[in-house]
Amino acid sequence: MAISLDSAGLRSDARRNQRTILEAAARLLSDDAGASMQAIADAAGVSRPTVYRRFPTRDALIEAIREAIVEDALAVIWEAADGAAPGAEDLAGLIRGLAAVAMRYPVMMELGRMRKEDGSAPKESPQVREAFERLLLRGQRDGSVRSDVTAATLRRVVFGALVLSLKFAALDGADVREVGDEVAKILLDGVRSPDASPPR
Repeated sequence: MAISLDSAGLRSDARRNQRTILEAAARLLSDDAGASMQAIADAAGVSRPTVYRRFPTRDALIEAIREAIVEDALAVIWEAADGAAPGAEDLAGLIRGLAAVAMRYPVMMELGRMRKEDGSAPKESPQVREAFERLLLRGQRDGSVRSDVTAATLRRVVFGALVLSLKFAALDGADVREVGDEVAKILLDGVRSPDASPPR
């Protein structure tokens, strides 16, 4: 997948700076969509010119957050898709991993509804569909996932349940890790084959 963060050519300290800025911005923007670039710089512990050197506009910063979320989420999804455990166990790990991404980037639920810099709506990556299909097929072959579940439904249920649960959790201060664990347990009860052992 093409990611325009352009981090491959950066020194390790510059990459860390960039991630620190993005994660600080994601935290602030989740609480205040109008947070200033100065406030973001202060939260990241860098100067405002440092922020502007990497992200010359607010839209560029928001797009970079979106791309960082996609990059991290895809890494979690492919790790599960290519895992060696029973499919149901790797699906539970995927849900917990996505919750961890949401913890780093709490604005991610809002970005899904925000239009991109060119005015277009963000689209789901074909890689996400492929990874879910691979994970589901493996789970059905190893007998840990019921045979009547489709990849499209599984994908929608995982993202829908997790996003809504995390949004409500943010309102009452629930721990994101605990929410991820609970969503994983509930969903796995629904998709696990009756003959399969419960995932760890």
